Amino acid sequence: MTRICIAVGGLACGVALLVVSPARAGGPFTERHSTATIGGRRGLALAPGVSATPWAYGLGAHLGYTVYGGTYFGLAVDSYPFDQGEEHYPGTQEVRITGYLGTALAELGYDWRLTKWLVLRTTGGLGAAWGSYELCSEQTDTEGDTETVCEDGKNPRGAVGLKLAPLVHISKRMFLLGNTEWLIDTGFDDRTTGVVFAFDFGWRF
Repeated sequence: MTRICIAVGGLACGVALLVVSPARAGGPFTERHSTATIGGRRGLALAPGVSATPWAYGLGAHLGYTVYGGTYFGLAVDSYPFDQGEEHYPGTQEVRITGYLGTALAELGYDWRLTKWLVLRTTGGLGAAWGSYELCSEQTDTEGDTETVCEDGKNPRGAVGLKLAPLVHISKRMFLLGNTEWLIDTGFDDRTTGVVFAFDFGWRF
């Protein structure tokens, strides 16, 4: 009977240690931890010629959790205010486009342990894009008179993103994240494709 109690007790302790133990020695430093990041964004359009290219400087954040084994579940939110500046077209004196673009993606990925302090996170995301814009132009008629005409609009649609992000562990709680993302965003025109570079400060908790 004593041996049975010892065996049952040992099994219970083993299960408890498995549940509450920290990341395994060979796992990424993000394993069994929540992570949150915030930082700057720089987007570059890959589809030139569209009427409104929203890729510019912006802000973004990530929030997620890495389970035992390295699988990552997260949410990424980005915002890009933009000013297209003045552009000249035949029949008009100037065209100016201003507005913002926002994206929110639910992400699924994997944290690859490269070293004790370095992780490579690969993710795919699916979500929504939303934005608003105002387009103002000064048009000149045949008599030489100019008139400023403005139109605005909103265009909520879908977004898909693929991301490659190295994470560098710099302290017990903090890390740096560099991010490169290929994003198809249908919030402007029929489709706007861009590549986004990011640099974030992150916290592990």
